[in-house]
Amino acid sequence: MTAAPGVEQIKVALFCGGRGSATIIREFLRRSNVELTLLVNAYDDGLSTGALRKFIPGMLGPSDFRKNLSYLLDVYSDQQYALRNLIELRLPREFGPAEESALRIFVETESYEKLDPRFAELVKKLYPPTVAGVRRYLGVFLSYAQNSLEPFDFRDCSVGNLIFAGAYLENGRNFNAAAREMSRLVDSQAVLVNVSNGENRILAGLKADGQLLPREADVVGVQTEVPIVETFFLTSAILPDEWSAVADCSLAEKISWLKQREAPIELSSEARSAIEQADIIVYGPGTQHSSLLPSYRIAADALRRAPAKVKAFVTNLEPDNDIQKWTIEILIDQALNYARDPENQHQVITHVFINNPGTRVNALRFTDDKLVKAEAYRGASLITGEFGLGDPPKVHNGYALARKFFESSSTCSIDHRRGRRLSRSFLRSTGRTFPRCAFVSMTCHSRKKHCHPASRSRLHILLDHFPKSARL
Repeated sequence: MTAAPGVEQIKVALFCGGRGSATIIREFLRRSNVELTLLVNAYDDGLSTGALRKFIPGMLGPSDFRKNLSYLLDVYSDQQYALRNLIELRLPREFGPAEESALRIFVETESYEKLDPRFAELVKKLYPPTVAGVRRYLGVFLSYAQNSLEPFDFRDCSVGNLIFAGAYLENGRNFNAAAREMSRLVDSQAVLVNVSNGENRILAGLKADGQLLPREADVVGVQTEVPIVETFFLTSAILPDEWSAVADCSLAEKISWLKQREAPIELSSEARSAIEQADIIVYGPGTQHSSLLPSYRIAADALRRAPAKVKAFVTNLEPDNDIQKWTIEILIDQALNYARDPENQHQVITHVFINNPGTRVNALRFTDDKLVKAEAYRGASLITGEFGLGDPPKVHNGYALARKFFESSSTCSIDHRRGRRLSRSFLRSTGRTFPRCAFVSMTCHSRKKHCHPASRSRLHILLDHFPKSARL
């Protein structure tokens, strides 16, 4: 989409996962003067994504990329609407040898005979070049599967994931190149970028009671209320016998043991460029410990140096499996710590957008609602509004948020240092005793205090928000 003559282009970089930012993405796409880049990590491993990563060693998870590609399609185009439904289509649970044979015949001859009726109906609505691309990538994957020693279970697998897998194989097992090819295939309205260079890692988590969450699927799945204190990019899966050897170790010892099994992940050049050139950076809502916090960790250096006028943090509407007892201040603190700017000295976050929680019991809120009235937290401006849709709200109001992003950008001359002073003076005026991590610049994190470096870790900053009873 091209902006009207004389209208300034605004470059937006949006950190997102698979679902949480959908309404925000669609609102940005409505604006002809926005150049949108989505920054996504590929360390998910649930359902068919996990099956594909196991079946093709070294491949990252395409699921969140597939979901975001579906948002970037024009739903008012019959062709793109059909393509969107095709890449989100899941193969039937009854999918067997006969259905696989029909799929192979379609790939080789474009015959729709015996093909799944839903699949055939959608493909027939696509333009010929798009059909050719779908057939080519599916053919590459089917050839790989045919030559593999172990059979692949196609049941309930996303068609979009299979197409992505074929693009990955055809592009020399280069995940980022596959993402670019997929964007071209769907004629994407925005740029979809992998945060990393494609390093193959297993995302794991550790809870405050020492429980290991060995895979990304466990990190996002149903779990106890005990908080996750750290996530790790592991080079290989932790075997039960290996974990048993450290089962009786302290939490700090387990963290150290897991860190020794990590390997560095580099920020991709495309992601770095998007961050450096962005006028607005948005930290979207979503699953924090899989989709978002790991991305901030990978992009930390670039985020601290980013010149964007507005770096907008959008809070979740309500708790999730991985943040069941979190408050808004914990959400902000963890984002800052993963970006390695715990005191927000580099203004990694300039604005925080909070949906008005009202009287809803399950709404995400500050520990004390008076904090919102302070107008700033760690130097970032707090903006509360009706940013949710539904009653109770289940998705964000993309229009309301985008409007506020642009308003903030046009009035970004706010003195954030004054905001920081305001938030500190507010705390003193309340006479309340806050967790020592509430404002690290007032506590042991100050350089005037001689704390052990470990006290500045994400572990300590998170645990300070929870009473000891909540960690057991």
